[in-house]
Amino acid sequence: MAKTLGVNQTTVSQWLAGKKKPGYDSIKLIYEKLGVTPNVLFGIDE
Repeated sequence: MAKTLGVNQTTVSQWLAGKKKPGYDSIKLIYEKLGVTPNVLFGIDE
């Protein structure tokens, strides 16, 4: 995930641990690379 997003593994670990939040550009890349909508990524029911 880190390599795909162009960030280091420490950053991804901090996101997963809730110590940091990804920025808009990283969030956009995550849902594009995973092939999901932002709502799915954030657990929002449509």
